[in-house]
Amino acid sequence: MLATAQLPQPLRRFIGRNAVFRAAPDAPKLTFPPNGATLAQLDGVVPVKVRDGTPPFSWLANGQLIEAGLYRRETTLPDLGRGFSQLSVIDAEGRASRVTVQIE
Repeated sequence: MLATAQLPQPLRRFIGRNAVFRAAPDAPKLTFPPNGATLAQLDGVVPVKVRDGTPPFSWLANGQLIEAGLYRRETTLPDLGRGFSQLSVIDAEGRASRVTVQIE
């Protein structure tokens, strides 16, 4: 297998099959809570943080829109109930990051 740089010039514009599945380096990354974390709700809310991505951000919990149009990279999500929850953030360009957490 050849690296792109080793290909003839006309073929260098093509990307590998798996490239479409790689997240862009500046795509949003949910940094808190980490995937697989067990959290206790503090005052009935769950704190969340995102790094990178393009604001405004939309936050979802279990597929339901919770917050939209936020420019802050940190916020709190209201009471999600006990058990497993999937938290997602979507940036202005439609790129997303998600984690699954357990809430006690």
